[in-house]
Amino acid sequence: KFTEAAKQGRKERLGLFLVTQDPQDVAESVFKQINTRLVLNLGDEDAIKSVNIPPELEDKVPYMEKGQAVVYSPDNSEPVELVGLPVCLTRHGE
Repeated sequence: KFTEAAKQGRKERLGLFLVTQDPQDVAESVFKQINTRLVLNLGDEDAIKSVNIPPELEDKVPYMEKGQAVVYSPDNSEPVELVGLPVCLTRHGE
């Protein structure tokens, strides 16, 4: 059902957020539907390759600190690197 929603959702005005710690486990058919990617620190080379961001950003991903992220969208002319996201204020972030 998720794959179908990812493929067909736009025509129904459905937006999806996909959040995972293991991007290489996401089906290729789903990943092809994802435009904007927010990538936090990933230490595994296969995981980094699977998010399909430009090579100059791939090199930075394993060295990003807590609160740093890369936002990439093929619709933008240049990728953006975010630094210094606010600290997570939920129990999950403790």
